[in-house]
Amino acid sequence: NTGGPAVMIWGWVGIGAMTMLLGACLAEVTSAYPTSGGLYYMADRLGGPRWAWVTGWLNLLGLLGAIAGIDYGCALFVGAFANLQWGLVPTPETTIGIFAAILLLHGALNAAGVRLVNVLNAISVWWQVGGVLLIVGTLTLAPAQHQSVGFVFGHFANGTGFTSPVYVAALGCLLAAYTFCGYDASSHLSEETTRAQIAAPLGIVRSIGYSWIAGFVLLAGMLFAVQDYAGTLGTSTGVPPAQIFIDVLGTGVAKGLLLVVIVAQLFCGSAETAAASRMVYAFSRDGALPFSSTWRRV
Repeated sequence: NTGGPAVMIWGWVGIGAMTMLLGACLAEVTSAYPTSGGLYYMADRLGGPRWAWVTGWLNLLGLLGAIAGIDYGCALFVGAFANLQWGLVPTPETTIGIFAAILLLHGALNAAGVRLVNVLNAISVWWQVGGVLLIVGTLTLAPAQHQSVGFVFGHFANGTGFTSPVYVAALGCLLAAYTFCGYDASSHLSEETTRAQIAAPLGIVRSIGYSWIAGFVLLAGMLFAVQDYAGTLGTSTGVPPAQIFIDVLGTGVAKGLLLVVIVAQLFCGSAETAAASRMVYAFSRDGALPFSSTWRRV
């Protein structure tokens, strides 16, 4: 509704390019200050304590918002899977319940220790890459027909009610802007990383680059596979990608691909929770949070 396929594709390309520039700057400073505090510590070294305080709080709120966004998105996909598997119709109440359970799961996993987090992160890389290849490969080979190149790269849709195409396109770019977040996690985990002055900045740049390429391939694969654009937007599952899977592959295979996506989202939320926990620890270590003496205990 907010720009359609054209904004999704070109917004991804443009936002990805700008994010790479930002990530390169962050990587350069991270190589000089590889600490759990990440951005706020860098701001303190470069601009003083006032900028550190502002940066730290903005970074912390952003991390908490990212966790909420990732886990809520995961809850929507779990609801879609439950709808296909057991016929349960997702309601706001059930979605919030699933969301709360996922938050608790990620809290428990990170409380279990850094070794488990490292194992999950290692598995996550291969799961994300393999999942993208599986989904794109399936959606490339299975459909009897595909959308045209003109539709994928040029179709603009406005179902928002706003009349300004520029404003609608800006809203559509939030898809990419939301997705390209959390790449500062390498900085927050640098105190637990070998040769952090090299590994942490490389992690930042690589995470953006891999996401940029894999995300473009995934978006293009999904859009080329759309069978009924209006039906996809109004799907009863509440999740348009689920409807694309159903239209192309049938309910059985669609459930399998949904599980692949759900596990990928769980990995992502766990990594973001780890980054936020290190940020809270470092920020409280410097006495910048309420009840800092409690939060900084390891």
